[in-house]
Parts: sequence; structure tokens; C-alpha cells
Amino acid sequence: MTEQQKPDAPRRRGRRSSQDISGREALIHAAIRAFAQRGYEGASLRMIAREAQVDVALCARLFGNKEQLWQAVIAHLAEKFESDYAHRLAALESLSEQSPRQALEGFIRLYADICMATPAFTAFLLQESNAHSLRLEIIIEKLTRPLLLPAHGIVRKAQAAGVVAAREPELFVRMLTSALALPMTTPALLPAHTRSASNLEQRIVDEVLSIFLLPESGNPPV
Repeated sequence: MTEQQKPDAPRRRGRRSSQDISGREALIHAAIRAFAQRGYEGASLRMIAREAQVDVALCARLFGNKEQLWQAVIAHLAEKFESDYAHRLAALESLSEQSPRQALEGFIRLYADICMATPAFTAFLLQESNAHSLRLEIIIEKLTRPLLLPAHGIVRKAQAAGVVAAREPELFVRMLTSALALPMTTPALLPAHTRSASNLEQRIVDEVLSIFLLPESGNPPV
């Protein structure tokens, strides 16, 4: 057999090519945006592949079908939250024992950081919350519960310390996170001078702090 006729060496099994890895990342991020904007039913593999600028065949080869791609998106978000935010959340839980106000302020800033870093996340949740499907149960189990359960404990300690006037900590947390998420993920709805500000995140956080936390004296503002 001549040099020209020598067959290519077989690719090692169990190792993705660099093209597969970059294509997978592009597809995950494109899928987050597509599911956030159009919902699960409105998004298609072809649409997501086009957004990711890869061949739809690669999408099918890496994920199989749309359901498996959706599951990969959930796993990606859960892993990101675990690696980027879990240690901060655990530190805030510990801090709430000594300084409930500081811990709650820290949680507000943490959630604001999540919204700014992953703006499609809130829209993604809103799309699925309207479906009342098994997918929503998976989102609650994998994404929202690990984040919000510790927040309930932080709010309860803040409530006991007179930092907030919450009557129902679970409802309080959901109202608080909505107040942060909506203006950050839908800035087009804000006044032009507000949405163009370079310190938009800090301004939203400051406003939420003034609304949800009682003054240091423990008395509500007049």
C-alpha cells in the first residue's frame, strides 16, 4: 500500500473533537436564547443550529433531539449556578446567623448578578411557567429550588430581626426576585435615561433595597 493509499488513523473513542466542543457550546447558548424567546414548542433544532451557525446534523449528532437539547440546557445552567454562585449563597446563609440585614442585601446583589450574567434565564423561566408541564417541574427541582430555598431561610432570619416586614417569606422571596429580574431582563421597558445608564444594575439593586428592607431603626419609612 502506497503512502497515498494509507487509510486515515481511526479517531480515538470517548474524546470529542475541538469542533464538537465549540459547536456544543454554541448550540447550548443558542438554545437558551431560543427557548427564552420562543418557548419550547416554538423553537426547533434547525432554528437553533442556524442561530449557533452550525450544521443541524451536528445538533442531532450531539444531542439527538430537541428534548435532549433542552435537558442539556438545564444541566448547563445548573452547573453554571453551582460553580459560580453556590459558594456565595452558602456564605450568605452563614452570615445570616450574625447579620441578617447584610445577608439579605448580599442575596439581592447575588440575584442581580445572576440576572445580568444570564439575561435569558428569567425569560426562559417565564416561558416554561406558562406551560405547567413536566419541564417546569424539572426547572423547579434543578434551578429554582437550590437558589430560593436558602433565600427563604435568609428572609426568615431578616424577618425575625426586624429587617423586613414580610408575612410570608416564600411569597416575599418571589416578589423580591421578580422585582430584580424584570427590569434587568426587559430594559427596553425602562425610561430611556434609566436603561442607558452605565450603572443600571446598581440603580435597580438600590431601588429594591429601599423598597423591601426596613430602615435601620426597624420602622417603615413615612
